[in-house]
Formats: sequence, structure tokens, C-alpha cells
Amino acid sequence: MKRFLLSVMPLLAVTNCYASEPTGWYISEHLGYSLPTKLYAEDADVDNKPENMNIELNGAPTIGVVLGYDYGSWRLGTSFNYSYFKLKKAEIHNSHGLAAKVESGNVHYVDWMFNGYYDIETASKLTPYIGLGAGPALLYADGEMKDANPSDNEDFSDGGGGYVGLAWQGVLGANYRLTDDLSVGAQYRYLGIVDDHARLKTNTLTFSVTEHF
Repeated sequence: MKRFLLSVMPLLAVTNCYASEPTGWYISEHLGYSLPTKLYAEDADVDNKPENMNIELNGAPTIGVVLGYDYGSWRLGTSFNYSYFKLKKAEIHNSHGLAAKVESGNVHYVDWMFNGYYDIETASKLTPYIGLGAGPALLYADGEMKDANPSDNEDFSDGGGGYVGLAWQGVLGANYRLTDDLSVGAQYRYLGIVDDHARLKTNTLTFSVTEHF
């Protein structure tokens, strides 16, 4: 019996070491790449006629930061994310057909999310997790627009703040604990923004560094 206890105790110690997750406040920095599926906007206000804008975007780098509190298996946090998309193609249509083409431009995306995460405990330093989040988001465009009728080009921007809408996201990721206070990880998130005048969906992959304090 004594020999059995001596052989089991090291295993229990190792398992307990991996299972003891840090709790308390943490901050996580994210860096990655975002692939938009499509951006659609209405009421772009060209020649004061109702119109819509069909936009294709290139992929874009994205950065973000999360400040949260770790309760053990559950985490709550607020996040800020920014992406900078280059326009691939954009056309504005109204009741008379093609009204304008956007020759070049950019779309800036910013969101402020409130998130909940569930950590899936394993007997290792690797911790998979899932999460959901929602919050306000801003889309802002600028660039050069060519009217379909006049030959002159003109600069355009949303000026008044762009489109502000509700964003939501689903998150799937994993963290690897380097020390009790430091971990690295990877995360996939599927994000959508729904507004009365704009809709956007993206697939984003990021890598992160997280510090507990």
C-alpha cells in the first residue's frame, strides 16, 4: 500500500498542477488576418436618389485587445478590435441603374465587444475554449469615386461617422500556458455586423499573448 501511494502521489501532483487555472484579471493582445465575405450598404446618397452599394473587399490585418476577469472555467471580458480593408470592387446602383463606381478606397472597421468564454479543462497546459460576444461597431469608408455620367472624379467619405450597427461574434480558440501568469494562443472568430444600412460578415484568425495579474 505504501509503495502504491508513493507511485500515485507524483501523478496527482502533476495533474493538480495542470488543473489549477489562474483566476483574476487578465489582458490579452491579438494580431491576425481577417477575410470578409461581403459588405452591402444602402442609401449611399448619390444624386439624392435611393441606391445601394455592393462592395468586395480584400483581406486585412486586424489587431485587438481584451480586458477580462477569469472565474476559472468561465471568463467575462470586453474587447476592442480594428481592421483596415482595401476595396477590391464597389458599384453604386439606383433606380436608373449604375450611378457610380468606386475606383479606389478603404473601409475601416472598429468594434467594442462584450464577451463570455467557457474554458474546456484538460489534464494539460492546453485549454480549448468557446465564446460569444456582441456590441457596437463602426464602418467608415473613404476613397475616390467616379460618377457614371460626369467624367470628373471626386473624393468621398462617410464623413458623419459612417455606419454604426450591432456586431456579434462566435469564437473558437485555445490557449497554451507557458507560466502561471503567461499564455499564448490562437483564435478563430466569425463576426457579423447588422445595421439598417450596412451588413458585413468576416472570418478572422488571430494569435494572442495573455497575461494574468
